[in-house]
Amino acid sequence: MVQIGHGFMFYPNVSFPFAFETQTDPFTGAKDGILARCTARGNCPKIISTNTSTEFWQSGQSLLLTDPSGQHDGIEPANVRIYHFAGTQHVEVQTTPKGVCAMPFNTVDYRPLLRAMLVILDRWVKDGTPPPSRHPRIDDGTLVAMTAPTAAIAGFAPVKGPSPRPRFDYGPDFAKGIIGNVLPVALADQYGVLVPKVDRDGNETSGILLPDIAVPTATAMGWSVRSASAGGAGELCYLDGSYLPFAKIKAEREAMTAGSRSKSAIRALPTTQPRYARRWRRSPAMATCCRKTSSASARRP
Repeated sequence: MVQIGHGFMFYPNVSFPFAFETQTDPFTGAKDGILARCTARGNCPKIISTNTSTEFWQSGQSLLLTDPSGQHDGIEPANVRIYHFAGTQHVEVQTTPKGVCAMPFNTVDYRPLLRAMLVILDRWVKDGTPPPSRHPRIDDGTLVAMTAPTAAIAGFAPVKGPSPRPRFDYGPDFAKGIIGNVLPVALADQYGVLVPKVDRDGNETSGILLPDIAVPTATAMGWSVRSASAGGAGELCYLDGSYLPFAKIKAEREAMTAGSRSKSAIRALPTTQPRYARRWRRSPAMATCCRKTSSASARRP
């Protein structure tokens, strides 16, 4: 059963094809791709595709980046660029009533990145210079079957894994747009679903890293789980992510590590705002993102 937190079950958009390029379905032998028809006509547009962490956990976003078995990286078409907004949830507001999810929702604001996407698409169309994609990959170890933090995180509720992606039987006329099986039948065949790798604090390491993720003061995730009081405890919680701040002071860290856990395992916030700013300026994300953008902006009239 494919679902997003007890919703959107059996929708046809969970069926093959998943990627922009033409691929082969390992179970049926069918060949298809999202852009198969416009590729045949030779009129595919330039495309900027973006996603948050929620899409990897809830809707099999990794299949846009890999082969259907989840064994190898895909080959994106020349007219497509794909960007992952690391450590973000589907939308920047809470999507479920308070108490349904076991952890506070993710407050990382990715709207500045959406603005940046418009800018790079405009430059790509005008200047003909394609921007590089930024997303997790199998070949560099940033797209994995399962991942979890190793540090002790107060309030952290573990997840069983991402939503699976089984193959569905919608009936013999599905290719004609007709769903004959109501409800559709979930088959035993499973496509390969992967998720972005996280560091010891539970923050993702690939894609575009906002300062909130590159120099974190919290664990920011694109998924949460349902609370015991809401029912379905431990299952993925609809479109909400989660946000768990690091300990602010030594006393708080010590209280969190009472018992057998090591105090060194608890992450702490930077002690001052200037210290945080220095960490951001020295981060690899700053070097690969903002400095280049600033230089390019300075050259433009």
